[in-house]
Amino acid sequence: MKTFLAIVIVFSLFPIAWEIFRKRAGIEGISARQLREMLRSSDGKPLILDVRTSAEYSLFHIPGARNEPNIVLRPEVVSDVDRSSTVVVA
Repeated sequence: MKTFLAIVIVFSLFPIAWEIFRKRAGIEGISARQLREMLRSSDGKPLILDVRTSAEYSLFHIPGARNEPNIVLRPEVVSDVDRSSTVVVA
């Protein structure tokens, strides 16, 4: 029973922790409509990192997206990204 309660507490606190991290890191969420507008814009195109598995990516992906599965485990994949560019993680 104690283990179950601990699991429930951890999962209930995750959304709160994510919001705190997201705000401190300057991460913003966008809608599909906003992404479409960004892709149609004549301004700089965003770098789209598709973090799904290669199999999922091969079924469908946003044209121009870069497949980087498990990006959370391999942060070095974005070391070559210009820090002033917009990066979309999908």
